[in-house]
Amino acid sequence: MTTAIDNNSTVRRCELCGNNPTMTNKMEQNDIKQVQCNTPGRLCYQSDWDMSSVSIGNDTLDKLQSCTGDKNNQTVFCSNNTFNVNYNDICSNVSVNISVKDCTDSTFSLTQYITSDFLNSLKSKITLKPPDRFPAEIQWTNKPPQCNDTFTIESTCQEHNESMKLSDLKPYTNYTCNVTIKYNSSTIVKTVPVPSIDCDVNMSNEPVKTTNHSFEISFKAISKKCPNFTQSLFSYNCNYANGTHMEHEHKCEWLNLKPYTRYNWTVEVTYKNNTVNRTAGQTLTAEGQPSTPELLQVFYPENNAIIVKCHIKDEDWNGPKGNFTVCLYRGDQWMEEKTHKMCNFEFRDLSYTTSYTVEVFAHNGKHGGSSIKKQISTLYNKKALIGFLVFFTILISAAMLFYCYKIYTRRCWNSHELLDSVELHQYLLIRGGEEVVE
Repeated sequence: MTTAIDNNSTVRRCELCGNNPTMTNKMEQNDIKQVQCNTPGRLCYQSDWDMSSVSIGNDTLDKLQSCTGDKNNQTVFCSNNTFNVNYNDICSNVSVNISVKDCTDSTFSLTQYITSDFLNSLKSKITLKPPDRFPAEIQWTNKPPQCNDTFTIESTCQEHNESMKLSDLKPYTNYTCNVTIKYNSSTIVKTVPVPSIDCDVNMSNEPVKTTNHSFEISFKAISKKCPNFTQSLFSYNCNYANGTHMEHEHKCEWLNLKPYTRYNWTVEVTYKNNTVNRTAGQTLTAEGQPSTPELLQVFYPENNAIIVKCHIKDEDWNGPKGNFTVCLYRGDQWMEEKTHKMCNFEFRDLSYTTSYTVEVFAHNGKHGGSSIKKQISTLYNKKALIGFLVFFTILISAAMLFYCYKIYTRRCWNSHELLDSVELHQYLLIRGGEEVVE
């Protein structure tokens, strides 16, 4: 006694007659039906035949599960987890090999459409790429290429137990986001760590504007990863050692500087007091006026010649080291001008015992500095004085000789007169005695 189902799905009881053996036909492709399985991700089949000898792919009956029954108490067999459906086959037709191992071995293929319902069972293969730039977007990088289903992706992120939308994320912060993928009537939720997005901040500097006491740098922060944050979230710090600076929105100005001096400076871009970019440079301020020469000295190599010397420290040139210029005046009258790299000037053939004014200033090639003046006087004519002294000495000597001669001649004259007087007196005495005798 056996049972059979006719074409009208009526179950009839049959009894074989006779003792002759009866063999059923072999199982064919049309004997197996594809049915919807209650468990997503499984391949499910139904047949009027005993499927104990059937293999689906590599799954034999002992690996099949009886999932449900229909109104005719026919068993639906579904593949278990060891049967692999290729992720990229979702939303496409695939060929499934059916093998029947019995006295009439047979093999055939079934073409089955893999619906998007299989996606839930393969959600471990879903790849979600966290954002690496703003506006933030979590990308489903391996969406099944054959699927035309409308997928809806929603993301909710958290930082320190504070929930926020994906559009509210900020740079330089780690988040954890829950991504919900909705399709048909199914929902998949995956957790995606979103690491800190470091903005690739670069500085765009305009040419430096300099004066001899200040310089100014205009700049702009540029970021390809964070284009919407460069102006709203970032701050700027301008620094250099021992200086006064003013910070504007996109400009740094350094003041009260020394002329022609190199200054090292930095401009920092900060986010929440953390430096995210630093630009450094060196700027030379413009030339200024040289300082007034100092240590002005005048020397007299000769009585009608002068040597003028002075000095300026290297840092007081306020520009490249240049030249000294000295002007010589006699009263208000300009007499002569000389220029040289060294402040060492000589003027000769000046008038003796004459007052002059020397004026010295420096020039660094760009600017001339303030001058310094000094009154000087040449000395007497030494040669004329010596000649006069020699002449005077000779004159005095001649006068002395003449005076001595006069004294000498007078003494000689007096001596003769005395001698004549003594001789006369003696003569008179003699004459007087003679007269007495007589």
